[in-house]
Amino acid sequence: QRAAAIDPELALTQENVLAVTQICHRLDGIPLAIELAAARIKIFSLEEIAARLGDRFTLLTKGSRTALPRHQTLRALIEWSDDLLSESERVLWRRLSVFIGGCTLEAAISVCADELLEREQILGLLSQLVDKSIVMVEEQGGTTRYRMLETIRQYAQEKLQRSGENDEVRRHCLVFFLAFADQATAQLLTVEQKKWFTELDSEYGNLRSALEWSIKNDPVHALRLAAALGQYWEVRGYISEGRTALERALQQAQDAPKAVRADGLRWQAKFTARQGDYVRAKEPLDESLELSRELGDKRGMARSLHTSGMVASLQGDYAAARVAYEAGFALLKETGDKRELAALTSSLGNVANYMGDYEIAQRYQEESVAIFRELGDKFGLFIALNNLGLALERQADHSAARRYYEESIATAYELGEKNLVAYALNGLAHLLYLEHDLAAANRNYRESLAVAVEIGEKRCIAYCLEGFAKTALQSGNAARTAHLLGSAEALRQAIGAPLIQAEQEELDQDLTNVRKQLGEKTFESLFAEGQVFTMEQAVDYALKEGQD
Repeated sequence: QRAAAIDPELALTQENVLAVTQICHRLDGIPLAIELAAARIKIFSLEEIAARLGDRFTLLTKGSRTALPRHQTLRALIEWSDDLLSESERVLWRRLSVFIGGCTLEAAISVCADELLEREQILGLLSQLVDKSIVMVEEQGGTTRYRMLETIRQYAQEKLQRSGENDEVRRHCLVFFLAFADQATAQLLTVEQKKWFTELDSEYGNLRSALEWSIKNDPVHALRLAAALGQYWEVRGYISEGRTALERALQQAQDAPKAVRADGLRWQAKFTARQGDYVRAKEPLDESLELSRELGDKRGMARSLHTSGMVASLQGDYAAARVAYEAGFALLKETGDKRELAALTSSLGNVANYMGDYEIAQRYQEESVAIFRELGDKFGLFIALNNLGLALERQADHSAARRYYEESIATAYELGEKNLVAYALNGLAHLLYLEHDLAAANRNYRESLAVAVEIGEKRCIAYCLEGFAKTALQSGNAARTAHLLGSAEALRQAIGAPLIQAEQEELDQDLTNVRKQLGEKTFESLFAEGQVFTMEQAVDYALKEGQD
């Protein structure tokens, strides 16, 4: 509305609605800020304004000449508020700018208190900043958090950088959030895991900020923080982000203590392999194992061997995977680490499953499920339940498999992990497909796809497209199958997420069957059409045609 008052030909369209939304969001909905941004429509397009708002104070230089002087620029508006503060309030305000997405009182005290601001002062000063609308108070899950609008925070950040305190405050921030990450990581595989995942979610902006600063200024602590976040990244599905952060930290922290470096290398190798880059996973994995051997760290050696087995399994070398798993298992028997033993037991079960030893696989998975139940580790239990369901599925015991798949779905919902929910629903859908219950299979694929799209889990989206292709083939719609398989392959290539060997063998059978039904020339044409679908087009196609 404000921009159209300046340019009457401007209208909201499908092409510019994203830019308009970004502008309003980045300006926190502040009327004056939006008014000033609209005034720039004379010289910039909406898209250019959205792109330039990262340096909003340079862009929004002047407002209406008839406005009060303090309203002529966004900076003047905020500086007017700044002038009304005491010196102690100003100091706290600028120090609070290091927090992304807000902070707890504990964090504010730990990071901001020093000889200028005593710990006992912080709560009172925070309350005064709240009263003056500079800081806002929110409640998240029973915890009080303090945050600023992004516009206000960026202004305070400029003040912090000019004060000479920036590095000192950011180092305090790193120390606090490294301790927080260590504490959280220790609880992520216990009965308290749901609580700690929620807390990590709340502080993730701060953790990212601390990690980014430390990679440039304190690489050893950056590597410690990145390794501490490994489990969180894995469960949340932040594989690419985790890999990139670990690679950067490892490159900078060549002189890190051996134990810290070994831990970081293991997570780097795991994430690299999860993206299908198996060759590049080998070097960090070998180095992590050697460092743990030098330290005599049996648990670290076992974890490296476990990851080695995972990489071999993903490559289809199940014999090598079993050797690595068994070596790690023997080491863990000496350490008595029940959680790692349960995870390795489940991995041994997977290898047995892939090698066709289904009864052995079932026994391993039942043992793993029992240990995870005893430990109260819901995440580990979810994995083991799915693996047990798969072992039973391979034995054609669909009734038992379905019980465990359904329990895994319930466990995922209990954890509040949409990433896990998406995969659990996909597993049940595949079982229903095998039972020729296509209507129920499609319902579960749709639910899985909806969750995967919501959270941006592209690997699961590919699984769903392949699942819809299976039900289409079984329904006699070979053309739809070819389109969906083409879309799924294009997506997998784009994100670097190939199928494991057992999955690829099943898909190859589907490809053979659809080729026979369509003929090679027609199949290649339809498959190629599917490959050029965007992900959004492929999702729409799958959902539209997948109705019961």
